[in-house]
Amino acid sequence: PSSKGGIAGAVIEVSTDGKKFKKAGQWEFGNLINDPTERLYVLDKAVTGRYLRIVPQQTADGNAAVIAEIGIYPEK
Repeated sequence: PSSKGGIAGAVIEVSTDGKKFKKAGQWEFGNLINDPTERLYVLDKAVTGRYLRIVPQQTADGNAAVIAEIGIYPEK
């Protein structure tokens, strides 16, 4: 698998109406090119929303951001 454009750091935002978003978390995954293993990020607290926005802050190689798979799980 290619790591081209892999998101190394991003902000997660949620919204109930798709217009006003609030920051729900932020991650930094580091070197995805040399270590392309699956990453997991858990929010500090549960959030409610209908819309999710991931705002890339940096990519592993400086290319446009790419997401291959994303899983969202409910609070346990």
